[in-house]
Amino acid sequence: MRSGAHFSKLSVKIAVRPERREGHAPKIKSSKPFINKKILFTLKKLLTLQVEFKMKYTVLKSLCIMLGSVALLLLCSLGFEWGIANYSIDFKPLQFVSLNEVFIPNQMEISNAFSPKDSLPKEFDNKLDSNWVNKDPFSIEFNPETPLFVEGEILPEDTIHNELHLYNPKRGENHALDAFFQELERLEVLNPKDLNIRIAHYGDSQLEGGLITHDIRELFKKSFKGGGTGFIPFYEPCYNMYVTRKLIGNWKRYTCFHERYSNSFYGYCGTVYRFMPARNLSFEPNLQYAPQTAKCLIDLYNPVKYKKIRLFWGKAKTPWSLKVYQKDSLVFEEHFEASDDFHVTEIELKNSPKKLMMEFQAIESPDLYGFSLDNDNGLFVDNLALRGHSGNGFHILNTSFLKFQYEALNHKLIMFQFGGNIIPYTNVKNFKWYEDDLYKMLLKFKKAAPNASILVISNMDMGFKGVNGIQSYPTAPKVRDAQKRAALKAGVAFVDIFELMGGTGAIIDWYQKGFALNDYAHLTPKGQKKIAEFIVNALLKDYELYKKHSPVSNLNKLLN
Repeated sequence: MRSGAHFSKLSVKIAVRPERREGHAPKIKSSKPFINKKILFTLKKLLTLQVEFKMKYTVLKSLCIMLGSVALLLLCSLGFEWGIANYSIDFKPLQFVSLNEVFIPNQMEISNAFSPKDSLPKEFDNKLDSNWVNKDPFSIEFNPETPLFVEGEILPEDTIHNELHLYNPKRGENHALDAFFQELERLEVLNPKDLNIRIAHYGDSQLEGGLITHDIRELFKKSFKGGGTGFIPFYEPCYNMYVTRKLIGNWKRYTCFHERYSNSFYGYCGTVYRFMPARNLSFEPNLQYAPQTAKCLIDLYNPVKYKKIRLFWGKAKTPWSLKVYQKDSLVFEEHFEASDDFHVTEIELKNSPKKLMMEFQAIESPDLYGFSLDNDNGLFVDNLALRGHSGNGFHILNTSFLKFQYEALNHKLIMFQFGGNIIPYTNVKNFKWYEDDLYKMLLKFKKAAPNASILVISNMDMGFKGVNGIQSYPTAPKVRDAQKRAALKAGVAFVDIFELMGGTGAIIDWYQKGFALNDYAHLTPKGQKKIAEFIVNALLKDYELYKKHSPVSNLNKLLN
């Protein structure tokens, strides 16, 4: 008996032994059922019920597993944490877990399946070297009290300069964006051949892979030279606007948000890439070991003009070498000594090649941060996105090391575009903890980049599909208010994207117009370009106001 389909054909037959009579041959009788028909019917019914019960049990069990999995995914997509119910004054910013992180884990894809896969030693896992605090002279302690700020109010000088909702507060003689505008003016008026200005654009999944940043770069390129690709990480869990990268070797990825590094010396992107596991600061490599080789194959599928590749690296414990191939030709080869500093290696290239290969070799991997495909001079915009991030991970970055990187690359504008991963926490009524955390982070970056301007870009309106259809999150304006207060308290610029979109309920209109996706949180290419236009137009309009009072621009007008 194998399944219920065979039980219905069951029949029971018992042969009756024939009687023997003297003088007669035994007469064979045909076999007939010996069991009563009622008993047979009852037996068949019981067997059928048993099979039906087993089938229903299996279906019910499968249904329970399926419903449980769906419930878990929904909780993950909403960023739910059980600890949020125990919210207190010491509550730390939460980490929003998106469905993308469930289906596409942040794990490095090793293209060489036969390479050894080292696991991160437990003693290095998610632990920072405590010595970095004493080695960071620019580290700051957060003081929530400041005489320049009253919660819920805007200082008289923090007025809107134009209808594009850009707040450019004045502290002393200068406005928050003057440092950036001064460099833009040099680039536009004086046009020195060796001037490179960089913009750092930090954000979450809204920016991932170059989104929004790409449109900002293209809009700025209309008024200023530059272009290129800006910063490109060795790996990111999404498609990039410009390139695909294939990694060969035992690559590891560490971020200030997930999979933290063993010390605080991250690249300005908030990540570290290595082709060996992380080491703490006290680790001493064995120079007797054979060097290991790793490769990064770069393929540009979105044509872009550039003249050089800039490789960002640092913290090399041993000497290492780099070779760069254009197709099959070796175009660059150099040997580097051990170093504790941040370095930018420039490699001149011809004809904007679409395919490149970087080959690394070392006994101990240097810390690699990423690369950039750039032109000789102009304005370059770096996309620095971490999925699910709210910005709180930047607190662990070594401030002095970050300062050195900003100075080496001449970053003159640092933009923060976060908030989307905070909005879904609808049962949090008070976002003062987020305001204080953002304020502390802004003070840190003002220390790291004293000669640059900082701009906080507010969160957008976000929605969800409820009982009454698409609704905006009631927390969206509260998060925006927290960002605005933190920015103005820190004396940095602020642009209100939430209001430029249309305020509460705008995401519904944007979705209907094809500007937003059906998750009511992320944007279509049309929506991304619209946000980029809000940001660039607000900056350029305030830049025109700056030039009206600038001696350099006024003198240039007289001479021309």
